[in-house]
Amino acid sequence: MKTRRHLPLATLLVVSCLSSCGTIDHDPAIDRASFKIGDPFSRTLYEISGDRASKWSLTDNEQHKKREAKLRLSPAKVQAFWKAIDEAEVEKWLPVYLQTHFDGRSEYGDWTLNVVKSGKSFQSGGGQAFPSDSDPRNRTDLKYTQRFEKVEHAFELLVDRL
Repeated sequence: MKTRRHLPLATLLVVSCLSSCGTIDHDPAIDRASFKIGDPFSRTLYEISGDRASKWSLTDNEQHKKREAKLRLSPAKVQAFWKAIDEAEVEKWLPVYLQTHFDGRSEYGDWTLNVVKSGKSFQSGGGQAFPSDSDPRNRTDLKYTQRFEKVEHAFELLVDRL
C-alpha cells in the first residue's frame, strides 16, 4: 500500500503564491520583478516592470486588492533597484525557504519573490525563513537577514515618493 506524503501548509501557501503573483507585464524582453510579503489576511505586493512600479495592499486572503501607488521611475531609480537585486544575489536563492520547527509565531509572515532579468527567471519564497547572509543556499529561521532586507528595501524605495 502506498503512503501519501502531505506537504506542510506553509509549502502549499508558498507554491500557490509563486504561481499567482500579480499583474506585472509578462513580455520576456522587459526586466521585471514582484515581491509579496505579509500574512494571509494582510499582504503588500510590490511590482516593477521596465520603468513602472506599483504597490498593492492585499487583504482578506487576497480577496481585496487596492493599489496604493503607481509610478513612472527615473532611470537612476531603476538602476539602483537592479543593483540592489544583483547585490543580494537572488539568482542563488533557493526556490523555497521554510522554517524547520514551527513554534507558533507568525510575525514574520510569508513572502514571495519573482524576478525576470535579461531573459532569466528566478523565483523564491518563504514561510518564517529567509536566505542566509553568509550563503543564500542556506536558511535562517525567524530572523530577517541583511540579504533579505536589501531586497525588501529596494522594493520599498521604488514607491517612496520622497
